[in-house]
Amino acid sequence: MSAGPTFKAQAFEAPRGAAPALAETHRRMNTRSVPPVLAAVEALSKQTQVYIFNVGPWQHIQHMGSLGRYIIPPCPEGKKYSDPLVIPGIVSELYPESEASMKRVDSDGYETALQILGIGAHMAPSNSLKRYGVSVSKQWPPTEAEIKEAWENLKSGELEALIREANSAAATGPQSMEQTINSRHFEAARLLKKSVGDCPWLVRSTSVAERVECKFCGEPMKANLAKCPNCKEIVNQKLYDELIAKK
Repeated sequence: MSAGPTFKAQAFEAPRGAAPALAETHRRMNTRSVPPVLAAVEALSKQTQVYIFNVGPWQHIQHMGSLGRYIIPPCPEGKKYSDPLVIPGIVSELYPESEASMKRVDSDGYETALQILGIGAHMAPSNSLKRYGVSVSKQWPPTEAEIKEAWENLKSGELEALIREANSAAATGPQSMEQTINSRHFEAARLLKKSVGDCPWLVRSTSVAERVECKFCGEPMKANLAKCPNCKEIVNQKLYDELIAKK
C-alpha cells in the first residue's frame, strides 16, 4: 500500500510582544497543514496554460481578491502584441478548512483568465478589458485571427470612444477641451491615423497633449512627476529616488 500524501505546514507569526504561552497558543491555532500540488496536476497545468495579451498601448492592473494582482503589459511600439501574462491551466486557491488544515480549490485557468478580463457571469460586457484590446489565447504566440479580433475590439471600443469624447469636448469650447482632452485622446488619434480634418483639436500641441495617465489609478497627471497627485503612488521610481537623495 502506498503512503498517503504528505502535508507541509503553513506557519503564521505570533503578535510582537506576546507572552510565551500566548505565542504558543497563537502558533497552534494559526498553523495549518497545506495539501501539496500533485506532480501530475502540476504537469497538466503547465501543458494547458493560457496567455493574456494586449494589442493596446495601455497597461492594465487587475485586482482579483485572493488570487492577487495581475499586471497586463502594454503593446510596445512597432509590435503587434504585448508579452504574455501567463495563467496556469489549473489555478489553485487555499482556503481554511479547519484550525488544523487548509483546503485547495482548483479552477480552470481559461475561465480564470476570462474573469481577469472582466468576462463572465454578473460582469458587464461593456466594462471588460476586451474594449482595450486585451484578449486570451490558448497558444503562444496568438494566431493572426486572434490578433485581428483584439485590434477590432480596441478600435471599435476604447479608441473610437476617445475620439468621440474629444470631438464633443472640442465642439463645446476651449474650457471643455482643457478639462477633457489628454494624452490618451492623442494616442487614440495616432493609432486610428486621424487627421486635423477629422479631429480639429489635434492642432493643439500644448500641455494638454503632454498629460499622462497614472498607471495605478488612471487619473490624468502631468508628465515627469515622481508620484501621482491623486493616489500618491510612485509612478517614476528613478525620479523619486533622485528627489529623495537631494533632500
